[in-house]
Amino acid sequence: MKMTNVSDMTVRIEIENVDKDGATAMIISLDSAKNVIKSPMMDSTMILDKLIGKKTRIIVAKLGNILKREVIDTVKDEGMMGGAGQRSTTKIAEFPEKAIKFGDKWKSMDVDTIESMGGKIIHTTDMEYTLVRKDKKQEHDCLKIDYTGTTSDTGKMMMGGMELFVEGSGKVKGTMYFDLKLGLIVLDESSIENEQTMAVTGQQSMTIPMSVSTKSTRTLLENNK
Repeated sequence: MKMTNVSDMTVRIEIENVDKDGATAMIISLDSAKNVIKSPMMDSTMILDKLIGKKTRIIVAKLGNILKREVIDTVKDEGMMGGAGQRSTTKIAEFPEKAIKFGDKWKSMDVDTIESMGGKIIHTTDMEYTLVRKDKKQEHDCLKIDYTGTTSDTGKMMMGGMELFVEGSGKVKGTMYFDLKLGLIVLDESSIENEQTMAVTGQQSMTIPMSVSTKSTRTLLENNK
């Protein structure tokens, strides 16, 4: 069975506080969120009203690594798009402590817990970045940064009173354009190839393999646009 899922979201980021060490508290929320699903079972467009305006706080160190995440407004009855929808909007550029030059590489690792459908999924990401060159994007002077990496997911959810165990791994590839003066990502394009297995226990036990291909584009919306 093949399913196509297209999401279109506008994310708002507000700076709440910057401490003496340069760590920044940001409030993340969605101004708009639309999801289009096409499959043999359904063909539907959904406006995700329950996600609009729901706030998440993240604390980001001065080099970009996320120190803490806190869901301020809990989303209920939004299915798999609930916790995952709130967390997936908080991708931040991360830089190494030492000085770098064009051609240099650096790595980062992130472990996150996503609450979804009455359960928890542990999401781990290992990334390698390469500083490529200076580039011009959307009238901004940017640094072009290529990245590759791997992801893994493990945990369980609840569906129809049954426990659903999830395991999976994926490969990530992308390019971001970072305005160093503003400290903002101007454009980020990525793709993920993910292989997952869902196992249902109980009287109707079964194993469901899934191959998921994801393409994502994030663009900075200027204040005057």
